[in-house]
Amino acid sequence: MNRIHRLHLSTLVALIAGCAQTQHSQSTNHAASPAPSNNRLVGIIQGSDNRPAPGTIVVIAHDLDGTIYYSGGTAVEPVERRAVDLPGAFVPKGTTVARTITNEKGEYRFEGLAEGCYSLVAVHPQHGSYLGFKMVGSNGELTLRLNPITTLEAKIDGLNFDPKWHYVNLEADSPIMNLALELRMEQKDTTTIFTTSPVPDQHAWYLVVWGRNASRSFTVPLMKKHLGELKPGKLNKVAIDLASGDALDGRVTDKDGKPMPDVAVIARPKSNPIEACAAFTNADGRYRIVGLASGPHKLEAVRHQLRSEIGCGEGPYDVATSKEISLPLASASDADFQIDALVPQLKTGDMAPQFGGTTVDGPTIYLKDYHGKVVLLDFWATWCRTCLADLKYIAALQKELAPQNNFAVISISLDKDPHAVSRFLERQKMPWPQIVGGPADRNLIARTYNVTSTPTTILIDRNGKVAAQHIPGESLRAEVMKLLK
Repeated sequence: MNRIHRLHLSTLVALIAGCAQTQHSQSTNHAASPAPSNNRLVGIIQGSDNRPAPGTIVVIAHDLDGTIYYSGGTAVEPVERRAVDLPGAFVPKGTTVARTITNEKGEYRFEGLAEGCYSLVAVHPQHGSYLGFKMVGSNGELTLRLNPITTLEAKIDGLNFDPKWHYVNLEADSPIMNLALELRMEQKDTTTIFTTSPVPDQHAWYLVVWGRNASRSFTVPLMKKHLGELKPGKLNKVAIDLASGDALDGRVTDKDGKPMPDVAVIARPKSNPIEACAAFTNADGRYRIVGLASGPHKLEAVRHQLRSEIGCGEGPYDVATSKEISLPLASASDADFQIDALVPQLKTGDMAPQFGGTTVDGPTIYLKDYHGKVVLLDFWATWCRTCLADLKYIAALQKELAPQNNFAVISISLDKDPHAVSRFLERQKMPWPQIVGGPADRNLIARTYNVTSTPTTILIDRNGKVAAQHIPGESLRAEVMKLLK
């Protein structure tokens, strides 16, 4: 029996999983409407024959304030991310999402745009599609050439896909921060077939099947496979057989030998650590991972607590360890983990762990250099709307206290794309040290502080001890002033 699903899939996991609505959204202190803008973007769309392509749909979306949803053919729409009004959040001055159709000369025109970087998608049912980025200032001109229509069909054997707990997305190997694609899924017994709408011209793609743990509500990539470079103008067919290759059977226990359920065990090949296969342990602590290639792998065991704070991401780790293995295994026990102790949770009164990091401006900073000051660590991301809502409180406090030289802010970004942070800082001034550490699972500072969600704020007193955590923006000033007395 065949089952067909329509799946809305984003190239950015954070956009798929979504972020919890914050308590700030209940406020009536709404941001003022942005002032009119004179910025514009105009140009011509050409087909692959270099001739003007009338009737082409052109869509743009500001990288900080819009998402482009593309479900195939000419079904492409821009949507503002300001569905929830967050006081103090970044509000570009001008239009941030727009859609138009080229005239008989292939011309398009957008006016009154906010300054910044835009994703642009152009689609024509016969001539093809285009995806690009454009910085828009006072006057932008861009002539585009459509690429031949490229599609993908991925056939996976041995995938036990459950739409209740699993979802799929197509990720470009270069970040596309605000494009959401739709995949069509068909199941035939143990075979799952994913097909795409026309795929934008990118170097390569990864197909990711995400699994969500039912008990602790965190996700891991059950399968992440590199699809290679797609041939333009073709239907690209990819076959993945999870029933072949090496399998990994293991068990996770505590120091007393008791089973540990709900632990995600992830195998990453050393040849391409971005790829992954994973499984959750069952009630007996056992897991089975299939479809692995021979050779050295990094084997990780992670588990999250339920998230109790408002924001984006997972709860903190209570299990986080790894080891090196090689397949096929020399001994079956090499797949087992014994967890001697859970990951300690940072508590008020603990000494703040020391760290160093390179800022976007170049210099390396160290927490120890701020001893004697009250320090605010702000773990944030450009795509986290709650973070942007809290930004106005942080900026106001930093401006107020900067002359006294007794308070400092250090921001650590969990963005995947460092360029997204640089673009954001060009338009939203944050005149304090900014460290781009990467996503939480690869961010050394975030791992040190067991930070897996944004926003996370940690206040450190003058003696280097943790004084408070997860401070709402509107309460931040009062907390800091108590420490400065």
